[in-house]
Amino acid sequence: MTKRFLLTTAAVLALSFGATGAMASDNEAFVDQIGNDNYNNQYQDGDKNWGYVYQDGNNNDAWQKQVGYKNDAESEQEGNNNYSRQEQYGDENDAYVHQDGNGNDAYQYQYHDENEAVVLQDGNNNYAYQKQDGFYNEALIEQDGNGNWAKQEQYGNHHYADIYQDGNDNDAYQYQSGTYHEAYAWQYGNNNKSYQYQYEHRNLAEAYQDGNGNTSYQTQY
Repeated sequence: MTKRFLLTTAAVLALSFGATGAMASDNEAFVDQIGNDNYNNQYQDGDKNWGYVYQDGNNNDAWQKQVGYKNDAESEQEGNNNYSRQEQYGDENDAYVHQDGNGNDAYQYQYHDENEAVVLQDGNNNYAYQKQDGFYNEALIEQDGNGNWAKQEQYGNHHYADIYQDGNDNDAYQYQSGTYHEAYAWQYGNNNKSYQYQYEHRNLAEAYQDGNGNTSYQTQY
């Protein structure tokens, strides 16, 4: 049941809080806002970073921060009261968020180089969090439904993490440290919980839940 996906690189817009970067060049930042009371904050410090934010609705917030070289970030928000935060510190990282619905939250943090992260949210009040601290990591969260919660943390190099949630009020957590781990969690239904912990090197974990109220814990050394 393992399946590899190629994360498409999107636009990484440098985000965050004010402050002007020194000696930065050839950065590009774009925003399209349609609706009322949307907020966008993009910050870039480095070279050849690219970011894009698209907001269609009301009361959406998007934050992008890039520090480094040739990072790409993109955030697309369609609906109301969505929140997206993307931060990249390093080189050649890719981050992409797409939110279609209301009240969704997405957080992406990338440290070091050549990491790829994707969040796709279709529904309402979903939460997604991705942190990558290392090199050549890939992470995907896809949420279809309402009130789902997903979190991925990758420390080290060459990890792959994949969470798919189709239903309501599901929870999934993936933790990876070391090198060359793969983790997959598929949840169909409501109120399912999956927790995966991977340490050391070259572990593979898969969790498939189809129904309601299931709970799974997987720990690998």
